[in-house]
Amino acid sequence: MVNVKKQRGDLLSDSLIATSVSYYNRHGDQWHRASAYYYRGVVNHAKKQYVDAIKYLKTAEALAEPLDDEPLSMRSGH
Repeated sequence: MVNVKKQRGDLLSDSLIATSVSYYNRHGDQWHRASAYYYRGVVNHAKKQYVDAIKYLKTAEALAEPLDDEPLSMRSGH
């Protein structure tokens, strides 16, 4: 998992990443969708919202699995 620094409100709100997830679900390709879900999972993990974090990370993993993108697959746990 990515080491996320918590400094002065960096992770107070995940509204920007939630907007990204929503956008890429409507307009993005699979790589962008997987990345958006991955980062939403990372933010939720940093906020100790573990159930949501697992949900988003598993979604990212499922989206990344068929892609031939080693860095994305490694981030998602493959």
